[in-house]
This record gives sequence, C-alpha cells and structure tokens, in this order.
Amino acid sequence: MDNPDARRYREAEVALWLRPETYRGFVRVDGLARVVNRVRHWDRIEPFLPREDAERLARELASSLSVRWDGDAIVAELDAVGRVRVEPNEDGLYGVGALHDFRSGIQWTEPFPYLPHGELDPATIVELLDTPLPSGVHPRNRQPVWDELHRRAPAAALVDASSRAETVYARERLCILLAHHSRPRECLPALGTLVSFLNADDDSLRSSAATAIRQLVARSGQRAALAAFPALASALRHDLDEHRHDDARVDVEAALGALEGRAPFEDVFVRQARRALDFLVDEYGFAEPTIDDGGWGTDVVYRTDEIGVVARAEWRDRYVEVLLTRLQDGDLPMYLGNETTRWVPADLAAGVDIPTSDADSDRLPESFDVWAEALRRCEKILGGDVDAFERAVEGVRAKRLG
Repeated sequence: MDNPDARRYREAEVALWLRPETYRGFVRVDGLARVVNRVRHWDRIEPFLPREDAERLARELASSLSVRWDGDAIVAELDAVGRVRVEPNEDGLYGVGALHDFRSGIQWTEPFPYLPHGELDPATIVELLDTPLPSGVHPRNRQPVWDELHRRAPAAALVDASSRAETVYARERLCILLAHHSRPRECLPALGTLVSFLNADDDSLRSSAATAIRQLVARSGQRAALAAFPALASALRHDLDEHRHDDARVDVEAALGALEGRAPFEDVFVRQARRALDFLVDEYGFAEPTIDDGGWGTDVVYRTDEIGVVARAEWRDRYVEVLLTRLQDGDLPMYLGNETTRWVPADLAAGVDIPTSDADSDRLPESFDVWAEALRRCEKILGGDVDAFERAVEGVRAKRLG
C-alpha cells in the first residue's frame, strides 16, 4: 500500500513497545497530530498499519489474546478495557494503538524507533544512531532499530556511516554491526575508520573497534584484510605500543596475530593443529591457515573459496573441536553456539563420534590425529562439493532432533 497522503503520514518501519517484530506502517505528521501531542504532553505516537500488516499483527496477538476479524474490523478482548474494535480509518489504515493491553505488550510506541521502509542509506543510519532518545524514553526502545539495522543494512552503507557518525554510541554500535555482518569482506573498507576508533578516550568504543577488527580479519582472511588496508599490521603494532594495559589489547593482539600467521597465546595448540591438519593445504589446495586468538579461545582457520575448516580451542571451557563450514563468498559465517546452518562438527560429518578433547591434555597430538582422520573421510566436502556439505548438515540435524 502506498502512502495515502504524504501531507498527513510518513511511511515507516514501526515497532510496538516490548515486541521485537516490526511492521510496515505510517505515522501521523500533520498539524493535528502535533497539536494533540503538545496538549496531552504525549511523548509517544500511535502507528497506523495497512491491512496486510494489521492481519499479521492480529495473527501474532492471537497466541496470547482473544483476537478475531469481524468484516474489516479487528476485535480483541482486553483485560484492562474489555472488548476493543479497531476499524480502518478513511485512508484504510488501522490505528493499532487502541489495542493497548499489558498482556499484548502493545502500548503507544516511542517516537524514536521508526525506520524508513526500504533500503537504508548511510545518512539514515547515522541519523538513527546519532539521534538522542527523547527524555523519559528507555534505551531498550532502540532495540527494534538495532535489530532492523542488523537485518537490513548493506555493508557499504555501514562502512560509509561509520565514518560519518559523531556520537560514541553510534560509533560503537556500528563497530558491532560491521563485526557481525553476514558479508564481512564487504566491510573491510571500514578498517581505516575502525583503527582511528582505537584512539578514542571512551573504553567501550576502543574495545568495540578492536573486536570488530579482529572479527573482520579472522572471518575475511589475512590476504583480503591487508589488500583492503595494507598498513593494518603496522597500525596495530603502534596501538599496542601506545596502550599497554587495557581490555582492548587482547583483541588487538589477536588481530595482529591473525595478520602475521601466529597466535600470541597457546602456541602448543596451534603447532599441533598445523602438524595434523596442514594436509589440507598440501592435498586439497586450502590456503595457509590464519590464526584468530581472542584470549578466551583460539581458532586455526583453513579455507578454500567454498569450504572452511576450523580447529578451535575454547580455553574457558577447556575443550578442542574441529568444525567444517560453508563459506559465504570466501568469508567465514558467524558461529553462534550449537547451530548447524553453516557449521557442522567434522566427526559428525564423517559419521564418527570423537570424545571431547581437553585443551590442556598431554594427549592433544593424539586427539588431532583422530580429527585429521575424520576429516579425511569428508573427501567430497574438502574438495568443494557443497551438496555433500548440505547433506552432512541435514544428517546432523536429523540426529539431534531424533
């Protein structure tokens, strides 16, 4: 549905208070809306939804409330006010603020979390993040904006926005968005800006920038990172000389270690991983491994254009594992816990079960020999057969579900 009257409405992506979902809708911008807000001292604005999004909202509310359609009207039974009927206005839009109810989580929405519908450009991203919250508005009301930026913002727009942002909050949020973007290689042009953030007086910004640099280097690989910012290694060395004691130092050291093919921590693990797994380079054409060491964990990462193999030591939980992953245009996807969308343990892909290995055990060499043998059973996957990888993923899912 197009905007029925640009003089009265602004098209927006709206989020209802305490609910994570977003809806394409409209907010009033005409003089009447401004007068009513001023007279009633409201700092919240009611969104209006077209029929399609109103139907989606009604379906989602039906899980916790009595909600039904009566012709063109939404009818809801609400504890606080009884039965409420929401009919379309003269423009065919539904004023869903009338569905105010504690159980539904719907209240008048805050004025901040409105995003333009469609593509997000750098200027809009900066405006959304740099704009301070109105007085009395809880910071959690930024969450829908944050979620939508993570889901929709193009990498190039985030790169551009990072150089335009003026507030510490906006810069820190952009660091995290860049670090977790699904296409990290497209975020590499931001490395120069991220390095400049390492000089920030704010500890949280410096730490977020260091984390973003480490993630982008680890996920994109040494060659891609240095091609995008050739002076990165020297810049990180200079930063380590300038900042000898702070929380960001671990991530800066990790990023530098990844660039130089070394790990500042736990060299024994790296040596054993390479001893057992370098056959991937010699026999299957994988690139020389990169090392990502964040202090709490160390990854030795081998990759082709399609497939990645990651030997991982978790120092906090004291275990070692080897994972197979399908790359996204040569980049490592984010690994978020025990998921099998783009990641699968090498032993399960090979149809064997390797006992958990202690990261500090004297049997680490023997353990890696077992992992190497499991990988050799995944010959098709190592050769770049993505269909074989997908079959392995489905097999692991079925095993875990059944």
